[in-house]
Amino acid sequence: MLDPSEVPQEARRRLLEEAWRLGLKPRDLGVSYSFMYQMRKGAKPIPDHVVARVLEFLDDDAILRAAPELAPKLGIQRVDTITLERLIRLNIEFMRRNPVSARILVDTLNVEAERLGLVGRVVKVTEDHVRLWERWLEAQVEQGRLTPKTAGDYDRYLRRALRDLGFIVGPQRVRAYLSRLQIEAPKIAENAALSLRIFARYILGDQEVYFAAKVPRAPRRRREAPTWEELCRLLEALKWPPARAFLLLLMSTGSRTGRLLAVEAERLDLERRTLFFYYPEEWYKLRDANKRQYIGFITRAAREYIESVYLPWRELYLESLAVKSPRLFPVKRSRLYRYIYERSVETLGYRIDLYSVRHRFISHILTRLPKLAVEFLAGHLEPSTALAYYAQEDVREDLRRKYDEAMSSVPCLGGGRP
Repeated sequence: MLDPSEVPQEARRRLLEEAWRLGLKPRDLGVSYSFMYQMRKGAKPIPDHVVARVLEFLDDDAILRAAPELAPKLGIQRVDTITLERLIRLNIEFMRRNPVSARILVDTLNVEAERLGLVGRVVKVTEDHVRLWERWLEAQVEQGRLTPKTAGDYDRYLRRALRDLGFIVGPQRVRAYLSRLQIEAPKIAENAALSLRIFARYILGDQEVYFAAKVPRAPRRRREAPTWEELCRLLEALKWPPARAFLLLLMSTGSRTGRLLAVEAERLDLERRTLFFYYPEEWYKLRDANKRQYIGFITRAAREYIESVYLPWRELYLESLAVKSPRLFPVKRSRLYRYIYERSVETLGYRIDLYSVRHRFISHILTRLPKLAVEFLAGHLEPSTALAYYAQEDVREDLRRKYDEAMSSVPCLGGGRP
């Protein structure tokens, strides 16, 4: 290991910049963000103890990349292009003269290459790739194909995977990395694989890496959908307006929880008792048929509570914070979920799985509405089919009347009359 005191300040700054690019945070060095910024920009000298931590974080390749003048101190002989050519020619000449021994040499190199994850073509991920990835995510959010939270999750898991891979991806490296990660953290492995597949497909255009990043599904506990009676008991126990309104809309629309949290308040049409996740004129922009709920109807009971209690509360809440938020539910997700979870344990004796409310809703309408209508309300219908059948307002109004009849058997929702 290098002696930190022997590293000049300019080399220290370049090493710190390389570590920052690879994901080193100020908290890893025990310094503040402002001090980190001043050190990176040369406004403050970089102390020895910071250099020591940076050197521990970086591998030899990264050190040489940032400060090649430190090669003699590392005890590493740098191999330039000429030396590499000579090495290749020497091996070729050796294999020509010693064909039997050459087989042993090739087998040994293959084993070592596989052990190091260098088998097959590898791609060096550059800053240009990362910037292109960021722009791609921003475009997906702007077009409504990804929510900001989902885009943030993809970005976070990809950056973690790239750091672990040393910003070098290849089929063998990716496959070995995900195999190890699946043993340590199955859920993280699943999310990392998904992010790597998207990155390989849309940014790198590398099919080998794409197919190597097979998504390892983490084991999931079986979601038991609560009964309507249990949901109604929980609804009665929720006294905090945003929690009660949130559960009312989940029960009424069968929406996915993340999509409901991200929806804007202006998309709730109380007069027509319709929540527009996407307006009809936006449907043609949707390319995939998965996880695209177009609209959701709400019952009269839900409309009355939201109109008379929740929306006034929301207005006062935003005024008290002196902020403006377009979201229908501007409260923190963690606080909202925690409140519902605590009340469910007190009321039902177990912590409810909020996503399972969607299962209860779909199971309920499945026996009461035509299959096409169920697929439309559940968000499983292809955009072209949705446009063909449900783009007209009068058709949606007719469907809402059938929806009211289907939901009239739920005690605490009570269906709805126009």
